[in-house]
Amino acid sequence: MMENKEVKGSITVFMTFIFILIFGMVLIFFESTRITASKGYIKNASTAAEKTLFGDYNMELFKEYGLFGYGGYNGISSIEMQDDFRKILLNNLAVKPKSSKSSYTDIYKIKKLNVFENSYEGLADGENLCRQIKQYIASCAIEDTADKLKGNYSNVSQGSKADLYEKLDDGSSYETGKYKENYEGGGVEEDNDKNLIGDKNQDKNIGGTDVKKEDANESGNTTTDEDVENPLEVFKELVEDGYLSLVCDVNKLSEKNIEKAILSEEEENNGSDAGSETAEGGKTESEKDNSKTKYESAGDYLKNLFLSAGGNETYTEEKNENKDRMKYIIYADKVFSSYVNNRNKTVEYGMEYLICGNEKEKDNLAGVVSRIIATRMATNLTAILNDKTASAKALATATAIAGVTGIEPLIKGVQYVILAIMAFEESCIDVAALLDGRQIPVLKKMTDIKITYEEICLATGELLQSKAKQYEKSDGKLASKYIDYKEYLFCFAALVSTQKIRTRMFDIIQFDLRKRYNESFRIYDCIVAADFEIAYEMKFIFPYMWKIYGKNLKFTKFERLVITSYGYER
Repeated sequence: MMENKEVKGSITVFMTFIFILIFGMVLIFFESTRITASKGYIKNASTAAEKTLFGDYNMELFKEYGLFGYGGYNGISSIEMQDDFRKILLNNLAVKPKSSKSSYTDIYKIKKLNVFENSYEGLADGENLCRQIKQYIASCAIEDTADKLKGNYSNVSQGSKADLYEKLDDGSSYETGKYKENYEGGGVEEDNDKNLIGDKNQDKNIGGTDVKKEDANESGNTTTDEDVENPLEVFKELVEDGYLSLVCDVNKLSEKNIEKAILSEEEENNGSDAGSETAEGGKTESEKDNSKTKYESAGDYLKNLFLSAGGNETYTEEKNENKDRMKYIIYADKVFSSYVNNRNKTVEYGMEYLICGNEKEKDNLAGVVSRIIATRMATNLTAILNDKTASAKALATATAIAGVTGIEPLIKGVQYVILAIMAFEESCIDVAALLDGRQIPVLKKMTDIKITYEEICLATGELLQSKAKQYEKSDGKLASKYIDYKEYLFCFAALVSTQKIRTRMFDIIQFDLRKRYNESFRIYDCIVAADFEIAYEMKFIFPYMWKIYGKNLKFTKFERLVITSYGYER
């Protein structure tokens, strides 16, 4: 009997030990599962917290420009975002099941939860802006529009300006009196200074051609030096108030100054000019694009118009950057205002600002107008030079004016300046038509020229703008033979570097939202993505169980780390 009892007792003790081990293993598995599950619980809660956090995005930025960004106003930065995220996360973790007295946080025994900043991405960082713009416009439309406009604008050939500048310089040398130095010994006497504009008493032999007081031209009209009005003097009066007065109502132009969006608040407070752009020669573009160009002579004025028109930047960019630039331009055309398309924005000439980048709105319009005039002059002058009647009339006028000098290159230069003045006035008609929402021929023939030779000295802003109304209104569609103001804006913007386009877009958006919604808005502070590190402590429910396996725990709690990230369309 004793042996049987001993056998049964030994089995019972053995089973008890086995049961303890199994029970301990179950508890350890439970503890391990709870620890592992806590990480997933924190991860889910943090993801929901980030989505809730970004749900408080900048409504004005999204409504006006279709761009997503958190904060950027009232001093909201990454620090405030981190604090808000922690509050939302704690609320999410405090959720408890129905009919339960304990929350999930109590079940997991989560203590001392802290949130640390890992990294943030702003609207201006990386590909965030381009990625959002892609959603705003269709890429296929971009390529289609870009190709058509590029082909259209390429028809406007500006050709070589070397000959143009040389002849304008010759004409300018007469008007300024510098021809005495340039053509020393050319038969000019000091006593003839008073007779520079037409000599009524003597005839000169110029290049083997007898010049009479009555010079018959091919049109059958006669021109005498007694009744010739000097186009060079009239032109000086015409452009005295700048060429903007010739193409639009200057009293209705915007006089706003655009504030640039500075990268850091410290730079802005210190008045840093880090955001200003400087053109060649140390001059800002605002100084470079001035509608009231310094006047010395007609030839000098017209030459400076070509030189200051800009739009001939040379730079090398990656293929992807070129594509991005086209996306930016198409996007800008949809959300920014221009002179002919007011979208009720604070910056009235937004597209013009993308091209010129001047502080003054009026200067941006003047910069675009100067570019268009220079471009149109190249094509209009070609048509006028090919017209024998206009050339003959200009030669007769130049001979009557400068024939006293007896210098053939000088007379030819004056003739060329007169024809260039005619091309300038025709170009002003073109620009006035474009600013009035009309379309003009890409290339002109003499039959398309609206200004007549006889009207050169009669031209005024009213006359030029009235002639502009002869063109038809633009229907907004691309055409191979006609071009409108919007297409010129696109073409000029395509000559600006991608980085400048991006920077100027931010300038416009920040300035507009500051004036209309919140003066503290800073676009460079808008956040579109964030990475957080979440550190928390967990308390062991069964710390004594580890001692079964020989683990001597000094603490009954330990730390866990969870990394979570969220970004808009990232």
